[in-house]
Amino acid sequence: MNMTTGIAFKHCLKSSLKTYCKPMNASILASPSFCYGGQNMLNKRPIHLTSVKKATPEAVSSHRGHWVAERVMSAGLYAVIPAAFILEPSFAMDTALCTSLVIHSHWGISGVFADYMHGYPSDTGERRYPILTTMAKVLPYVLSITAFACLMNFNYNDVGLVKAICMLWKL
Repeated sequence: MNMTTGIAFKHCLKSSLKTYCKPMNASILASPSFCYGGQNMLNKRPIHLTSVKKATPEAVSSHRGHWVAERVMSAGLYAVIPAAFILEPSFAMDTALCTSLVIHSHWGISGVFADYMHGYPSDTGERRYPILTTMAKVLPYVLSITAFACLMNFNYNDVGLVKAICMLWKL
């Protein structure tokens, strides 16, 4: 518990206004304003004590399948990578390795783009750079499709991904 939280609790308990302080969350307690009769002592406005909204079951279930698929794919790479090197001259294993690596990379890049490429809202509430939001949705697909096409072309018309890695290790 930090000093601001301790002072807020001490002030509330001393003034015997426990009923106004019980639903407080950390953001309210961390602010320099203290609880006094349900009002902010600095500007005398009421403190809005709200709880965190919980996700609806529909929203949770729509993301649960994607989350599980990401974890299964990540765990599956532990089996696909060694199997591709054990069954070295196999076109099927090269294809499985390329597919799983591209899907795994696509999900990672999509997450990074979604988190960091967005036009920050301006003072009016509109996005400053709406093209960034569009690019964040389209660019991962372009990169993933291009990477998959190049890897499959390399597997079909050349030695294959695993054989090429083995040839690099022999250098």
